[in-house]
Amino acid sequence: MASAAVNALPRAKDSSSSPAITTITADAPNARLAGLIASVSGVPKIIRNRGIASVTRISTGVYCIKPAASTVDPSKSIAIVSVEFYWSLFNESLVQWASQGSGCGSGQFAVYTFEDRNLTAKYSFTNNVGFSIYVP
Repeated sequence: MASAAVNALPRAKDSSSSPAITTITADAPNARLAGLIASVSGVPKIIRNRGIASVTRISTGVYCIKPAASTVDPSKSIAIVSVEFYWSLFNESLVQWASQGSGCGSGQFAVYTFEDRNLTAKYSFTNNVGFSIYVP
């Protein structure tokens, strides 16, 4: 018996209107770098920021985060990343930090975002995942 394909549906938002997008200072005591990053109208946007100079997306699902302070060295730091619910389109989302080999170049943290839109446990790079990053 063949089974029908199951696809994930985009998550319903908690309001019908989109919030105004302005970057606010993140309240992250003891963090050298912390932020909430999402793709807004196809452009990477820093929603909450502490110590992030810029975010660029070099390809689908590959984000490069440049620290504002020269004292934060991505080649020696540990980054903690997590999926953020509101700014992600699907429940089956992942985010990973890449300590090297990402294409971001030196002086930047690399973050990969993935989704399993077909609910097959086969994740693909995507721009539909909001995430937080924290560097102690």
